Amino acid sequence: MQEFDFWAFRSARARASEPLDDLGRLLSIAGSVEIAGSAFLALTASLFLGGHRSLSRRLIIAFFATGTLEYAMKMLLPQPAMPVGISRVPDPTPLVQVDHRFPYPSGHVIRTVLVLGSLFALSESRATRIFILIFLASMISSRVYLGTHWASDTIGGALLGAAGLAWAFRKEKGG
Repeated sequence: MQEFDFWAFRSARARASEPLDDLGRLLSIAGSVEIAGSAFLALTASLFLGGHRSLSRRLIIAFFATGTLEYAMKMLLPQPAMPVGISRVPDPTPLVQVDHRFPYPSGHVIRTVLVLGSLFALSESRATRIFILIFLASMISSRVYLGTHWASDTIGGALLGAAGLAWAFRKEKGG
């Protein structure tokens, strides 16, 4: 996986531009605990109040379970961090900051997959779904482009977020 990470990083760094840096910074903010968490809270409250209480509860459980697993993995799985000073632009300083030893998996990606994946699953609009996929792909790519995560960190985050979604959106037994 390390060869893939280096290849993806070199490819992402081949094209530098200030507008891409700004877009990456904006996408980083969207995946932050504060923004993604607020969007997730609004989404689950809307589902709960709209009569989808079981789905709302499962999404909340998935959010906290994936966050807990993310933290445990970042403390226990020895993935090399990005080299110091390699970031294109510094990540905006979050209000909620949790120290961890390793970068794997990307929490920004986990949270974004949970929020946008939920909206994707709930939407019937083709245009909305396409927009969600483009936004999600851009956000994931920006983590590598900015030099804040290896590609494998983002893939791990996407898979963990997708697992949480699959569990939350599973069909109820007998119904």
